[in-house]
This record gives sequence, structure tokens and C-alpha cells, in this order.
Amino acid sequence: MARFIMAGPLQAGIFVIFMTFVTALAPPLAVLGNAAIALVTLRSGWQKGVVLAIVASITLGLLFSAQNSLGQGLAIGLLQWLPIVGFAWILFRTVSWSITLQAIMGTIIFGLVIFQILIPDIATYWTSTLTSLFEPLKGKEEFSAIDIKQQIETLAPHMTWLSAASFTVISVVSLLIGRYWQAKLYNPGGFGEEFRAITVGKPAAFVVIALTTAALLSDHVLIQAMLMAGMIVFLFHGLGLAHSLVHAGKIHKGLLFLMYFLMFILPVMILVMLATLAIIDSFADFRSKLDIDKP
Repeated sequence: MARFIMAGPLQAGIFVIFMTFVTALAPPLAVLGNAAIALVTLRSGWQKGVVLAIVASITLGLLFSAQNSLGQGLAIGLLQWLPIVGFAWILFRTVSWSITLQAIMGTIIFGLVIFQILIPDIATYWTSTLTSLFEPLKGKEEFSAIDIKQQIETLAPHMTWLSAASFTVISVVSLLIGRYWQAKLYNPGGFGEEFRAITVGKPAAFVVIALTTAALLSDHVLIQAMLMAGMIVFLFHGLGLAHSLVHAGKIHKGLLFLMYFLMFILPVMILVMLATLAIIDSFADFRSKLDIDKP
């Protein structure tokens, strides 16, 4: 895939447009289209990344035009892909996952603040949005009006942090795949060293600690969403640390397989454990203390 994407602008555009159509059927595959945009940006600069993002957004807008929602499709595309270009450009310029992950976390926190300013009544907004999304299900035998209403009431209070969590995961995973493709083509073996050295940094650790304290004192949805985004960013720091410990022979690789297995069964517990370990590592620097070489 990476070789096809980097064969030229036409091939990159075809791949992203194809993934735009595929994503409508399998949403998780959105990370591959994002990763293609990240790869182009990492290798060819932000200008080509922006062009690719705009082309993909126009395609998404045309898909939405079938429902008379051209503008909505364009907006969704730009909000999805332009940040990826920005994050990939930061990684390209700084060659630092710490700065890049802090930028992702900061962008999400800033976006949540703007979201709150523009939409003071978040609960009503999500209830209205979900009602519109569930509208096509009304009248079908297998979905009663009461069931749909209960689903909306259950989901609405959690949509802010779910959205923040999804954006964080998709952004980081897309960058990781893009970086992996870049290394596979131009620097074989380089991605592994880079991933094992991933850290987020003390400033972000202090922010997450502050958000954790705030979350204990308040149940405001915005604080919950910010904390979730921060924890997920540190999750990847924790994963990098775990891989570095295995690579250095400090822990058995079987524990790594167990960790990923448990991540699917007990995702919240593993998230909290790895993020907490990563926050502690931000101050303790286990890699240095255990004589684990950094690239």
C-alpha cells in the first residue's frame, strides 16, 4: 500500500478516495486513508498533504450530496483530515513524538473548550444529533420508539468523551501507520526504534494529573473528555515503554501478548494501568534507569 501511495499524486488520491468509500462500509478502516495523508505529508510536505485532504473532503462531500448534505460532508472531511496533516507536519519538522503527542492532546483540549463555548448546552446538542441519526430506524419493526429513546438517553451523556477518545485514537494510530509505512519504504527498522522510545513528557503529565484531580471534584463532561484524551495519549507512551522493556529483555515477551489480549477484554483497566505507568515514567525515566538504549 505504501509503495502505491508514494508512486505519485494520482495514486495517493486514488487510494484516499477509495478508502473514503470503503470507510462508509467499515468505519475502522478510516485510519488507512488518514495514514496515507500522513505518509504524503511526512515525505512530501504539508502542501501536498493539504491538497490530498481537500480532494478527499470534496469526494466525501459528493457522497453526502446524495442526501443534500454537500457542505456537511466537506466539513466532516476537512475536520478529519486537516488535523492529520498538521500533526504529521509537526512530526516531520520536529522528529519528536513527544512534541507531536502533546500537540494532539493540546488540540483536543482546545477543541473541547471551543465546542463548549459554541454549544453551551452539550446534552441537548447530543440528544438532537443522535435523534437525527436514529431517525431512519423509526418505523422498523425491530426498533421500537421506546428502545430508540432509551438508546439516545444512554448514549447522549457519554458522546463528548467518546468523540474525544475516538479522535485521539484515530489521530495517533493514523500517524503511527503513516510513520511505519515511511520507515518501511525509506528507513527499514527505524520505526521499531522510534516506537520503543515514545514519550509524551512532563508538561502533559502535569496536565493529566490536574485533570484527574478536577475529575474527582467535578463530573463535568468537558473535564471527563479532556482526561480521556490525555489518558489515551499516555497509553501510547505506555505501549512504547512496554515494547522497549521486552526488546531489552527486561520482561518476557509473553507478557506483551497478554497485555494486548487483556486490552480487548478489559480495555479501561489496561488503559488506566498503562497510562499511569507512562505518567510515572515521565518523571522516573525507567528506560535510563534500566540501561535501555534510546535511538
